[in-house]
Amino acid sequence: MLVKTAAWLFPDFKFLWLAEETKINLPIELDFEFEGKNAERVNSMFSHLPFLKVSEVSVNYTVSVTILFNLV
Repeated sequence: MLVKTAAWLFPDFKFLWLAEETKINLPIELDFEFEGKNAERVNSMFSHLPFLKVSEVSVNYTVSVTILFNLV
């Protein structure tokens, strides 16, 4: 609502698309169980690259609002 009002008040405001994308993607980005699974997937996809380090996710301590990574 606020972004649409800003776009109406300021016709040169070209970031309405960004607000819509954020509204869709922010809940996914803040779901840390999902992010932990992404980290595990990235680690398996790039495990053949010795110079790339992906932090290990402590699955037992990760819930949707909290994620625990082991620093590499």
